[in-house]
Amino acid sequence: MTVLLWRSEPDERRLSPEDTGPRGRGEGHERRFVNDALIFLQARQLGASVLTGNVRDFDFLSQIVPSARVILYRVPL
Repeated sequence: MTVLLWRSEPDERRLSPEDTGPRGRGEGHERRFVNDALIFLQARQLGASVLTGNVRDFDFLSQIVPSARVILYRVPL
């Protein structure tokens, strides 16, 4: 089994209060989501699993393409 490791910090650590929009996401969220989608689809094409702490985006992507393998984790506070 191949696992792609992708290290990213939760959104609340990456964005400052002035960067957040009306939905609590900054201007760069679309670009980060596209990057996440590319990682997700590339792992699917390779038959690999993605191990990520980005639960919100990768859970959404795995609902759209359920055949991809994603391992989600949360860091204890």
